[in-house]
Amino acid sequence: MWIKEFFVLYLCLCYVSCAKILFVSVTPSPSHQKPFQEIWKALALRGHEVHVVTPNPLVNSTIPNLKQYDISAVYSWAAEMNKKFKQRVKFSLQKPTFFDTFTKEFSVARGWHAVNEYALTLPEFSKLINAQPKLRFDSVIVEWLYPTMAALGGYYEAPLIGICSLGAATNGLDAIGNVLNPVVTPDQNVPIGRSNFSFRDRLLSIFYSIWIRIYYHWHILPMEDKTVRKYLRTTFHI
Repeated sequence: MWIKEFFVLYLCLCYVSCAKILFVSVTPSPSHQKPFQEIWKALALRGHEVHVVTPNPLVNSTIPNLKQYDISAVYSWAAEMNKKFKQRVKFSLQKPTFFDTFTKEFSVARGWHAVNEYALTLPEFSKLINAQPKLRFDSVIVEWLYPTMAALGGYYEAPLIGICSLGAATNGLDAIGNVLNPVVTPDQNVPIGRSNFSFRDRLLSIFYSIWIRIYYHWHILPMEDKTVRKYLRTTFHI
């Protein structure tokens, strides 16, 4: 009887393995990074080999299978940009009127583009993507707020997982097939009523959902394609 049990246990153990995971979050914000720290720490403690690109690496980490790429220089760069574009940043952070939302999207997109491009220029990031021989990963996890880093899934030919520390926007949800119905569920960035969702609010929500998709596919994706090709030196599309 014990021979059968041993054989079954042996077969189970043959399929037990740990993954090599790349986790990327470049947002210079402790509130964004804190929940992600818990995730990549837990993955590493469960035996997975985790490579993390973050501006907030775990301090004095002794986890042997956790490799952190410190891009904390993003914080000093962001502080300089905040001073240089003070009014633009202030406008991006304040609650807009409905029609100001469109202007705000232009400003926010420029900001996300700049943050992601700057992160790609940092030595630690370059060390990761230019490693010889090229690193291989079983999965790639990226912060799902802007499409640039999603290209790393294609770059490493690994399954891509998007993760957010807040609700995902329309285009992020579209990408995973979880399409918002603007008549019922407006985009989180639209400053209209939720508990008292009027007919006017529904029309504005529909208008925004059409516009943001056009802007995303005709402007943001082509712009980030150029960024990806420049730094990853690849020909695939996001």
